[in-house]
Amino acid sequence: MSIWFMISGAFLLIVLLEESIYYGWNRYVYGKNNQMRSKRKNRLFVVLEFFKQKKKSIDIETNHQEKSSS
Repeated sequence: MSIWFMISGAFLLIVLLEESIYYGWNRYVYGKNNQMRSKRKNRLFVVLEFFKQKKKSIDIETNHQEKSSS
């Protein structure tokens, strides 16, 4: 059973290595993709703004009164 974990782990490492080499080579050849970077930045700000709006809540004040026994 553990051999399958080792095989799948090795496969994932090889895939990650291959993708990182591909990304690095494209970045070296073509340079930074500033247009995509600005799109990602705008999307991030939209998502953050959405969560900031969700965070606002209404505070309800409660009165804590002690009942006296008489």
